[in-house]
Amino acid sequence: MFQRPLAHGADIVIYSLTKYVGGHSDLVAGGVTGSKDMVRPIKQLRGALGTQLDPNTAWMIMRSMETMSLRMERANQNANAIAGYLRSHPKIASVNYLGFLSDADPRRAVFARQCQAPGSTFSFHVKAASPRRFASSIDCRSSNWPSRSAVRSR
Repeated sequence: MFQRPLAHGADIVIYSLTKYVGGHSDLVAGGVTGSKDMVRPIKQLRGALGTQLDPNTAWMIMRSMETMSLRMERANQNANAIAGYLRSHPKIASVNYLGFLSDADPRRAVFARQCQAPGSTFSFHVKAASPRRFASSIDCRSSNWPSRSAVRSR
């Protein structure tokens, strides 16, 4: 949603519809987009293999598409809030998040040219001698996490 690969020269784009498009953990599907010439052989193979979606799964994808934009925007906002929290945490060495690329970072130009938002994926490095101990000490119910109002205000 936050990138347009075909607009940047990709011949074909393969999507997993299971996680973000589905959004409800109740379907397994994939999608392909591109020019008719590029997609035609894939459709022929799909037809030969019999991997078409059943009507119920197709309906679930259509249902999920109605809220996909809202879910992706919210996931993007939440990732920004959590990555920001982790970035300032004393036990975190660094956070890898596209939203934090500096102007001097050569990846920044690619991000600015190709992306509309950083998305919801990030990683981080723990300063602790034992990352496993750090991970087991996290309490997601803690009041130290950003509040919903803090996420909305960013």
